[in-house]
Amino acid sequence: MNPNLSGTIRDQFEIARDFVCGKPPARELVHEVGARVAALIGSPSSFKIFSGFIPRRSCARPAPKHRTKMPSPPVIARTVRALHRAIDDYRSRKATIALVPTMGALHDGHMSLVRLAKRRARRVIVSIFVNPTQFAPTEDYGAYPRRRKADVARLAAEAVDIVWNPDVKTMYPNGFATWRRWRAISTSESG
Repeated sequence: MNPNLSGTIRDQFEIARDFVCGKPPARELVHEVGARVAALIGSPSSFKIFSGFIPRRSCARPAPKHRTKMPSPPVIARTVRALHRAIDDYRSRKATIALVPTMGALHDGHMSLVRLAKRRARRVIVSIFVNPTQFAPTEDYGAYPRRRKADVARLAAEAVDIVWNPDVKTMYPNGFATWRRWRAISTSESG
């Protein structure tokens, strides 16, 4: 094949595409390139054949050579109801579900657990909950790093299905008790 042929065909396609899409260059220029291609190929009908293959959708910007599919963002469940709704949908489809519990500020160790969960289950949920009960009175719960946007972006890159990100009131509603104190039962008997 003539080395100039591929460049000429590409030029012809670009000019013809612009013409079909209603943009300049003028019709005469398109025919000139077609005639050049015909001369290179040695067939006067080549332009008609080639221009017949220019689809209307060619008016759109050409797609990049290597398309990478962007992962869809995970569902962010902040309420128990939203979490149950998503999990019920997975269960109705008989999907296996893995949970990776975290307190956020995700690092490579968390990500390795997420990848392991993806190998073992069809659906992965990652919890991000900074649990105040895990901090001693001398520790600063308020200073613990909270990087929700960055964490969700990392989880989206790993194609996590759900991020369970409740607040403290959701996890510990009014009346919730983590321990119970029992009063001593009276030993005195009354008559």
